[in-house]
Amino acid sequence: MNYSELSDFEINKLVAEKLGRLVPVPQAFESKVIGDVLHYYDGNRNLFMCHLDYCDNPADALAIIIDNKITIVAPEEDQGNLLWDARCAVVEDGYTTMTYDHAASNINPLRAAMEVFLMMGDAA
Repeated sequence: MNYSELSDFEINKLVAEKLGRLVPVPQAFESKVIGDVLHYYDGNRNLFMCHLDYCDNPADALAIIIDNKITIVAPEEDQGNLLWDARCAVVEDGYTTMTYDHAASNINPLRAAMEVFLMMGDAA
């Protein structure tokens, strides 16, 4: 899946689903963010909500980044590149190599890291 084509809302939803943090609620809303709460319907028209914002809140994203050993690399402005890179290195025999299994670039470093997290799940 090409995560760079998805909205932050969709990325947050996928991350929350992967982590099992979506909770069904008995109300009817369209799929949208209301305040800081993510609301959406699944395919069976069940409403779910999530209070987490992995793409914009470091407090929500940091544990995922650390637990999955995702590296965030600052943009090099002198080369005209304003995109942050997020990468997940291959670990072989306890040593981290410089080969990256998954990588994403985005103007938002947390968004790039969440894309890498989702890519890691696809590969598993």
